[in-house]
This record gives sequence, C-alpha cells and structure tokens, in this order.
Amino acid sequence: MVNQPSCEDLEKRVRELEQALAARMDVEKQGPKADKEFSHVIFATAIPTFVIDRNHVVTHWNRACEKLTGIASTEMIGKQKAWKAFYPKQRPVLADLIVDGVSADIVSQYYGDDYSKSELVDGAYEAQGFFPNLGKDGKWLFFTATPLPDASGRVAGAIETFQDITARKRAEESLKKSRETLLRYEHIISSSDDLMSFVDKDYVYRAVNTSYEKAHARGRETIVGIPMVALAGKEIFENLIKGYLDRALTGETVQFQSWFRFAGIGRRFMDVVYRPYRDETGEISGVVASAHDLTQRKLAEEALKNSEERFRGLVGMLPVAVFETDEKIDLTFANQCAFDLFHYCVDDLNRGINGLSLIAPEDHERAKANIARQMKGEAPGGQEYQAIRKDGAKIPIILHANSIFKDGVFSGLRGIIIDVTERKRFESEKAQLEEQYHQSQKVEAIGRLAGGVAHDLNNLLTPIIGYGQILMDHFGPGDSRGESIEAIVQAGFRARDLVRQLLAFSRKQTLEYKPLNLNDTIKRFEKLLRSTIREDIDIQIFPARNLETAMADVGQIEQVIMNLCVNAQDAMPDGGTLILETAMATIDAVDAMRSPGTKAGRYIMLTVRDTGNGMDDETRAHIFEPFYSTKGDHGTGLGLSTVYGIVKQHGGNIMVRSEPGKGTTFDVYLPVSDADFVGAEHSKSTPERLTGSEIILIVEDNEQVRKLTKAVLERLGYKLLLAENGSSALQVLAAHDGPVDLLLTDVVMPDTNGRDLYMKVAEKYPNIRVLYMSGYTDDVIAHQGVLDEGVQFIQKPFSVEGLAAKVKEALAQ
Repeated sequence: MVNQPSCEDLEKRVRELEQALAARMDVEKQGPKADKEFSHVIFATAIPTFVIDRNHVVTHWNRACEKLTGIASTEMIGKQKAWKAFYPKQRPVLADLIVDGVSADIVSQYYGDDYSKSELVDGAYEAQGFFPNLGKDGKWLFFTATPLPDASGRVAGAIETFQDITARKRAEESLKKSRETLLRYEHIISSSDDLMSFVDKDYVYRAVNTSYEKAHARGRETIVGIPMVALAGKEIFENLIKGYLDRALTGETVQFQSWFRFAGIGRRFMDVVYRPYRDETGEISGVVASAHDLTQRKLAEEALKNSEERFRGLVGMLPVAVFETDEKIDLTFANQCAFDLFHYCVDDLNRGINGLSLIAPEDHERAKANIARQMKGEAPGGQEYQAIRKDGAKIPIILHANSIFKDGVFSGLRGIIIDVTERKRFESEKAQLEEQYHQSQKVEAIGRLAGGVAHDLNNLLTPIIGYGQILMDHFGPGDSRGESIEAIVQAGFRARDLVRQLLAFSRKQTLEYKPLNLNDTIKRFEKLLRSTIREDIDIQIFPARNLETAMADVGQIEQVIMNLCVNAQDAMPDGGTLILETAMATIDAVDAMRSPGTKAGRYIMLTVRDTGNGMDDETRAHIFEPFYSTKGDHGTGLGLSTVYGIVKQHGGNIMVRSEPGKGTTFDVYLPVSDADFVGAEHSKSTPERLTGSEIILIVEDNEQVRKLTKAVLERLGYKLLLAENGSSALQVLAAHDGPVDLLLTDVVMPDTNGRDLYMKVAEKYPNIRVLYMSGYTDDVIAHQGVLDEGVQFIQKPFSVEGLAAKVKEALAQ
C-alpha cells in the first residue's frame, strides 16, 4: 500500500471541493448565472479537476487538467468520457463509479490494490493509482472523487480532483529499497570485528554493526537516528571526522589513522576508511565507514620506535664508530663517532657512501675477500685496515663486522670500527722505549765492561806512556830509536782515547764542570778544526748573539764538536759545506716526553749541518749505538756513541735529521746555567817552570805507576814519600818528622779509598793539599761522574807534562 498525501493537502482539497459543491448547489438554485461562476471556479483552480454529468460526459475540464493530460478542454467537454484521457481502452474512472452508485467493494474489483479507498464524506472516496500512459515513465496520481447532487439530492454527476505524486512515490520506493539494502548490509557487517556504520548526507547514523555497539557500549536503537557528532564529540568531529566525511560525500574513498577514545573499549588506534554509498540512481546518499583496530600494532611500533631511539641514543654515545650497510655495502646507518672519525656528515650518508670507499686502495682486495667470506656466512673476525678519511688522510682501524641475513639471503653488514691511531702510536713509543731500554742495557753492559777494565788498563797505559816520554828525551831528532819509542807512546795515547770513549759513551768518565760560552769554545777550537778537516770542505760558523752560559766540561764539549765534524767530513767524500751554528732554544713538556731523559726548559743549541750523503731511516735508527759504524771496517763505531754519552751526561739531548742525498743535521742541546761566565774556559794558567821542591806523599797500589810517578817528580826536584796503600801511608807519615805539602793518592786501593785517607792525613796536616789520580771514576770524589767543587783530579793514564802541570796546579791552591 502506498502512502497518503499530507493533511494540509487533503484539507486544502476538501475546502476547494466544498466551495465547488456549494457553487454547484447555487447553480441548481440560481440558474445559469451560478453555473457560470461554478465553471469559472473549476477552470481557474490550480488543482487538476474535471466534472462529469449523470451520463458520464465531461462537463468541466480545467486548465490544470489540460496541462496534466495534454488534452484541451474543447476536446473533452460535452464530447468525451473521462476515462479516455487516462486509459487506452474503456475503463471507468472513480467519478464514473460514484455517479453509478457503485460501492467501494466494486472499486476494488476494477483496480485491485492500485487504489487505496476511504470514505471521506457522504459517498465520497479518495484513491491513488498509477497511470502508465501519462508520460514516458508514467505518473502516480492522487484522486479525490465527490458526487454532485441535484436540488432533490440525487446524484447528478461527480467532481474529481487529482495530484501528481510521482516524485514522492519514487522517493518512497527508493527509500524502501535503500532500507532493504541496508538491512542486508547490516546482516553482512554485523559479524565483522571492524567497527562499521552508515551515515547519511546529514551525518546521521542509519546503521551500525555489533562491534560498533560494543565499542560505544550502546545498542543500535540508541545510535541509529542520532547525529555522528553526538558520539564522537564536537571537537573530534569538527577537527577530524567531518573533513574526511565531506570528501567521501564527493565520491572519494578516504583512509586515515588516528587515536580515538570509546566508552566500551577505551583508547584505540584505528585505521578508518570512508567509502561513498550510491543508491540505485547512482547518487551519493551517504557514507559507509569501517574502522579497523590497529592498537596492538601501533603500540608494538611505538615500542619498537622507542627501542630504536634508545638503541640509537646509546649507539650515538659509544666511543667507537658503529655502522650498518645493505647488501651492496652501501652505508645505511652510522653513529656520530663514525662521522667524526671519517670527517663525514649525515648529508654525505644520504647521498650515498660505499663502505669500500673508506678502505685504502692497498687493502681493497683483502677487504673484498673478507666481504665475500661474510656473504657465505663465515666470520673472519676483527680485521685491521688502513682507512681513508674524507680529507684523504689515512688512519689505522680495526673492523669488526657481522653478516646480516634475511630469509637466508645476505642483506648487509653490521659492526664497529675502532680507531687504533693512538694504539699504534703507543706501540711505536713502546717499541722505541724498548729499544731505548735495550740500548741502555747495552750501554750499561759496556759501561760495566769499560769500568771493569779501565782501572787496570789505565794503570798499564800510564807507565807505557810515561816511560816512553822519558825515553824520548834521551834521543835526538832523526834517531830511529826515538821514532820507535814515539810510536809506542802514540799507540798508548790511542789506547787511552779508546778507553775514554768507552767511558764517555757509558757516562763513566769524570767531568769537570765550569761555566762555558759555546761561541768562545768554537772560536778557539776553529783553528784546530780547520787544520783537521779536509780543504775541499767549506766550514761556515754562525754564532748567535747574546748566547747564554752552560755548565760543561770544556774538553768533553770539544770532543763532541770534533766527533760531529769528523763524522760530517766522512759523509762528504767529494767535498761540501760544513755549518756550525749556535742558538737559544726551548724544549716544552710535550717534546721532553718524547725524548726520555730530557727535561723541559731553556737550552743552548749547537747545530752541525753537512751537505753530504745523508742517511736512511734504518741507518739513522742505529747511529748512536756503540760499535755501529757507517764506515765499515774503517770505523770504530764509537764516535757518535761517545757524543751521545757526553751530551746525555751533561743533562742535554741530541737530535738528528737526515734524508738520503740531502745531508744530515745534528742538534745538540745543553742546559742553560745560572752561573756567570768569567772568561776563557782554560782559566787556569800553566807555570812556565814545572819544577818544585815541595814534599809530596805518593800513595799508589800499582807498583809500575808508583815508580813512574816517583821518577817524573824526582826529575822535577820534588822530595817524595812513597806508600803502596793507605795503612802504609799512615805508617810513613808517622815515621816522618817534618811537613808534607801534597798528598798524591790513588782513589781506589785495597784497604781504603783516597778520600778517607786524605781525611785521616788532614788530621795531622790540616793545610795539606790533595791530588787524586785514578783510572776509573768512583763516587768517592765525584757525584754522578762530576767532580765535587774544589777537588783536584788527574785521569790515568797521564803524560809526563800532564802530571807535572797538575801537581803544580794542586800545590798552587
């Protein structure tokens, strides 16, 4: 059954019919004039209306009826039956049935359910039906038929009105079909775990599924029919949902994800899809919404993200470089330490960095081989490579990498890179220290050897040199015997110098420190130097202005200069230039740490530079070692080692710079002294006459040295007392009745030492002077090889002139 018109429409039509009926009654009573007015009312009304008489002939056909049927009134009034305007064959219209007095049941026989019938007033019925001949699509018309009585109350005709309700009817059918579709749709979606709903164009719920009910903790009867904003909340609806709904209502399928809070299931992260819904006409009449719960996945993703952030934060704090690559060994991740190590940045990583490009070319093949092994699942372990920074500098690294496999397929590497630059430096320094330690062991061994033999060897050399010099006085020039003796003496001097070199290298010789001006020393030594060095070598000297004073043993410093210059001469077989230069220098704490045994401070620097052959790294590493010679069988290997020992014993340092074909430079550093320089180094004056008459007590346990000393000093006029050891000396003094001017004593003796003997002798002879002699330095008279202030000492083996001068000097104190 179809729906009825609204009450307003019915009331309006009833009023019009009543007016028409009243007019008709007037017609009957008033005649033609009233009939004319009735016709005018019927014709002018906007409602399609016609009137038939008792014979079913149309008497009135108004303009609205013409417009509805397309048939002019002139074709219908008085000429046609009403049914011809509506049906292709004879079929009574409702007005015909009313005129004939047919009951409502008879109407049903003709029209069945096409009409809905209800009695409105006496004998009046209303109906609605479908007329397929009105237009292409047919029309739905709503009819109202009312009998027209005559003056006696008999039915004289009927008036009928109708209204076009096609649009409304179609809308009702469409709504019915939509409801049927929604009912089927609800049945389908009701079992879905997703939250599903349907809203119309006004954002009003028209259907929801069970999951939607559970989520909102409400039955669908309380949801369907209410606006969506009532459940979602104004803020969420206006700021989020409405915009997506509007897009869906334009025909777009929209998908978005967001957090929502539901009354029944709490806060959930939903994947929402809005799809436009089209009815059978193709028009969009609403939106079908589905929401899939992604909360667990979202929480897992956030947990993973937080874990990754913590991981990356921790990795970023690691003091080692961490990296990850893809299967092509292109870097996909690196921490800040890695960027700092290789001087790259994140932008470089985004542009692409291949891991092999960070390995030096000489290590490429080995790196490729290790990567190939890792692609097979092997673990080569930590690998040491030379790496290349962005600026091209090379750095030593150790790389630890693990293979990454996904579904059994190699997909990259993950690992750490350790910068071993400092470790390499420490290893190098350790090697240098170990080498220096071994060198010091060698020095110590040589020192022990030299110290062990020096005393006895010098005691042997003393009479050889002394008696040789005495014998030379008995032969005149040209005497072959004198020449032989001179050769013996010279051999003794060379042996003495060799022992002194050993002692100098091992820092066992005795030094006599005095204020020294290095410029004056070089100037005074220049004549001897030029006479010693070959003429094809140009010697250039550049003294510094305002050079400060050093405390040094002048003889030893002269030895250093001579050895360095002779070594430079040997490096220039074809001639060249030898430069001696002085300057002030400062060694800071860092440089001092790099050179063990050197203290930070201000130094006087002596530079000896040649333009000779130069040295390679291997040679330069061994030049200060004893017995290492660059001259083959022609050298002793003690020249530079002696220089090294002398400089170190002075508290200084020596450095060398050299390259093959570019000459060699030695820099000697001597500590600056606070003492004032008082003149030439050789401040002592040697008496023109070395004779004397003083009484001297000679104490020497070596008989040959004792006899030689006696012979030399007796020839010079001295009166002598002799003793072989300390106890014997005390006995001699006890038996001696008279003064003693000088104690000439050996330092090391079997029963005592020279200092203790002097202390005992000085008790009886407070003004006695002492001159120590020894072939080996002992700390009895020297502290770390340096003579105590005021101590007179003569080193064995000594010459006749040396002994005479030293005795004279001691007596002059």
